[in-house]
Formats: sequence, structure tokens, C-alpha cells
Amino acid sequence: MTVEGDRRGVDAVAVSGSVVTVTLVTAVFSSDAVTVDYTAPTDEPAAGLQDAAGNAATSFSGQNASNNTRRQTS
Repeated sequence: MTVEGDRRGVDAVAVSGSVVTVTLVTAVFSSDAVTVDYTAPTDEPAAGLQDAAGNAATSFSGQNASNNTRRQTS
């Protein structure tokens, strides 16, 4: 994961249907641009991301991600 071009550590990943939710170690602002890279496992493709038909997802890099961080109000 990158936020505004800087790599960020991943704290948790949850998958629900076709949605992958990633929680980062450090905070993200709602206005930050977030991208994601994914490297598909080569030794056991079925252990990685799959489409609805069960086909293994291919690796990708620099994919824009939805930043659903709630804007903080005081």
C-alpha cells in the first residue's frame, strides 16, 4: 500500500465477498491518494485472490484504491 506515494504497513486484511478491506498501521486522511500492489502467489495460486468463478487474480501494481476514511470532525 502507498499513501501519497509513501509505503505504509498493513495491520489487517478482511475479505467479504468481492470487497477487500485493508487497515493500515498508520492513519490515513480522507483526502489522501491510496494505491495498492498485489503479488499473486506462484506456489499455490488458489491461496490468493480469486474472482467469482474461482480464477486466480493476476499480480498488479499501482492500482488506485478507494479511500473510505471518514473525515474527522471536532
